Amino acid sequence: MNPKQTRTQCRALVILALAISPQFGCRDTPTAPGSTSPIIASESINSPGDSGSPETIFLAPLGPRHHPRGILDTTLAPSVSICRLDGDECSAGIMARFSSGNDADSTTRISVDQQAYSFSWKTRSITADTAIAYRITATLGDTTIGFTDFKIVDDGYIPPPLDTARYAFVSARNVLRVRFQIFLPPVTLTVISEPGVTGDLVSQTYTVRRGDRVTYNFAADSGYRNLLVTLDQSPIAKRGRVLMNESHVLVASADREAAVLPGDEWILRDARALLQAADKPRSAQRLLTKLEAMTDTAGILERLRRVELTILQRPSDAAALPQLDAALTGHVLEAGSGTGDFEPGSGGGGGGGGIATTVLVPLKSPDVPTGALAAARTTAPETVTIAYVNGILTTPLGALFAAHHVALIARGTRWGAAVPYEVKLMYNRSAMANETSAEDRCVLELGIKGDWLGLNSLPGEVARCLGSTEPRALAILTDFLEVGTQYSNVLKRTISTRPVDVDSIAAFTSRLRDSGRHVVFVMHSQGNLMVQQALSLLAARGQYSQPRDSTCIGGVALASPTSHAWPISSRHLRGLVVKGDIILSLGGNSFPQVGTPMSDSALAERTGSVRARIAGLASAAALRWALRLHGAVESYLEPAVMRERVEAALVSSYRSCALGEVRVTPQALELRTGGTGAFQAALLDMDGNDLDGRRGLIWRAESQTDWQRAVRVADDGVVSARYVGGTSVTASTRSMRGIGGVAVAPAPLAVSVNEKLSAEWMVLFLSTSQTVPIPPFAIPETSWGGGPCSENAEFTSNGRTGSFSKQCRGDYNVWTEPFPNAFTYTGAFFETGSTSALFTVSSLTASLHGWIGGPEPTLDLLPGPTPLDRIVLTASDKFGHLLARGIGCARGCKGWPPEP
Repeated sequence: MNPKQTRTQCRALVILALAISPQFGCRDTPTAPGSTSPIIASESINSPGDSGSPETIFLAPLGPRHHPRGILDTTLAPSVSICRLDGDECSAGIMARFSSGNDADSTTRISVDQQAYSFSWKTRSITADTAIAYRITATLGDTTIGFTDFKIVDDGYIPPPLDTARYAFVSARNVLRVRFQIFLPPVTLTVISEPGVTGDLVSQTYTVRRGDRVTYNFAADSGYRNLLVTLDQSPIAKRGRVLMNESHVLVASADREAAVLPGDEWILRDARALLQAADKPRSAQRLLTKLEAMTDTAGILERLRRVELTILQRPSDAAALPQLDAALTGHVLEAGSGTGDFEPGSGGGGGGGGIATTVLVPLKSPDVPTGALAAARTTAPETVTIAYVNGILTTPLGALFAAHHVALIARGTRWGAAVPYEVKLMYNRSAMANETSAEDRCVLELGIKGDWLGLNSLPGEVARCLGSTEPRALAILTDFLEVGTQYSNVLKRTISTRPVDVDSIAAFTSRLRDSGRHVVFVMHSQGNLMVQQALSLLAARGQYSQPRDSTCIGGVALASPTSHAWPISSRHLRGLVVKGDIILSLGGNSFPQVGTPMSDSALAERTGSVRARIAGLASAAALRWALRLHGAVESYLEPAVMRERVEAALVSSYRSCALGEVRVTPQALELRTGGTGAFQAALLDMDGNDLDGRRGLIWRAESQTDWQRAVRVADDGVVSARYVGGTSVTASTRSMRGIGGVAVAPAPLAVSVNEKLSAEWMVLFLSTSQTVPIPPFAIPETSWGGGPCSENAEFTSNGRTGSFSKQCRGDYNVWTEPFPNAFTYTGAFFETGSTSALFTVSSLTASLHGWIGGPEPTLDLLPGPTPLDRIVLTASDKFGHLLARGIGCARGCKGWPPEP
């Protein structure tokens, strides 16, 4: 169906097969007109209304483009109110109200145009203020159907990231045009009217508008009794109306299967509904979802097996299984999800799955670092998909139930870490396929229900299956397990010939890994061959390389035809086979054999009873036990000894796959400008062992601020110091990272200083009676060795008398070797004992000059200048970043603390 069909067209198609994928349906894509809002709002600002109400989507500028599921309805009469928020509630008083219909005037009327409801709110008097939020609430009668919160801001305002998750932001304007859409999700009514029931609804799936009422009326035919009508497993009257406020399954049944335990009748009815559903994958998913939600799981393996047996005993149900098998082929179904347990200390080795907090100790100064950044690591359990792949000797219901049991095992497993997991069924077409011979299918059914048959009846059942009195079932089962040439192809490591399900498994495995998930396969029987070929296919395409991949593939091989030619690394693969399993007749399985109470019983019955010496009974018993010992649920998932082994295999495979720690060494690195250093990253699994490959490891240097950009890090972890600063360096995988710290100190400069001290007499006062030009005044030479300058004198020369004061001067030439990339050199000149520079001088070259002099000529005896002692020379690049630093001493730098 075209997603843009109108609601009227959808309602005209009342009867709709569920073969359409769930992402398609009758709905409108919300229209997003141009917006003057400065940002794109988060989807979360489209807040839902009351439980079960229609879905309201506010369009731009109050909401983003959004794709709801459902039918667009423009025939409703919504109302809207606008209030100012006080926290998360409307403050007293409504600022504006708008309603539908002709009763409202043009300024408060909600109209419908371009598949959306709209109205205009005059906001001329409302000024931009980021501290004030408003809420628009849409209602239908007394039911709130949605709201959105927003703020009115100035153009160009950039909101904090946390605010964008809650508010829309609208530029101040005179009129705010609000547009929204209302969607009514479609619902389905799946009707199963079993033989012996007459009614006005036939067995099929109906698509119905939410809120409609569907009338039904059922009666039992002559010869049938115990008419039972249920709605979602709850008994209802034989006639009445169903309010379609959500999707329902209506089952009218005139009999019950005696083999189903009391209280489990709903499972049988749902299983039969699955056989008759138009959209079988969707119905199968619904059944798995209901099983997962069950709280009463006592004896669930036995109970589900009884349901499966009851289906097989009824000819009409058994005849529908091949169609279900074909419909589920290549599909992936959800069997459960959860988070594994976490017990401190239970992880062992290098990681128990906890979270180590990352602590960064910043430098005291970005200009003059005093230490390295402290380093830490961050760890968190990685997500995993447990993918169950069923074998060929199963029914579709048996595969669904087995996947449910795997989910129960995952739920009860002691992971030793808070592992986020999901369980999926990758359905592999079984021996129920249409091309399977009747003889083969009979043997399959015998294997499934054989333990419910009395031993004396087994020879007749075997003869019926094989058309003779000689049970040739072992040879037939060998043909099943090989699936033509697949078994030999696996051993030859060729994929040129393969079942179509191999490609489906490979494609879905790639999608899981692309999403960042590890995949641990739980494979039974021929499901092992399917995974072996699927992974070989991915490897041939370059999509599976353990040394290179960022996620890992593990496996738990149950009843595998072979333990050889596995693409999965031996460290991630665990294989189990039950003693006496018919799969061992192939001779290719050398995985550990596990004895169970069932295998002990089989051995006792085959060797220790009188009946075992009767040819027909012995052969039938051997066949029955060999088949039962091969069963996924009864033999591998139910016995306590096997469940414990499967749980341990799951945990071991995951923990050897999952990244437990990225360990960065050294933890702290100190460099000088222009220097280099190297970090190393060790990747450890959750047991503390080295992992294969690099898991997509990427090195990065943090650079939120300019001084943190002082460091560059290469792909191999080599760090180059550009200028003075410091930062943290991370070795990151898809889900985890290790952290090291880097501090960059200035490179050393070798500074040379030349000091030249001088002094001269400066005239203060002259006495003379002559009016002619004065000949040169003869002044005695003087000198200054760094002592006091507080000295004056009188001199007479050529008839003149003058008072003079000594003036001292110190000249300092400073130079160093040019430093790479230096643009400016700055010298800070210090007097002896002073902690503050007396003055600074800058130069574009590696040499500069500074001087000090005094006192000025005066009659007072003032002290002269103190000679300079220490010059700190720095080199900076053209952006002002500190590169190098050195100290020159004019007089030995006496009394100064040593440089670090």
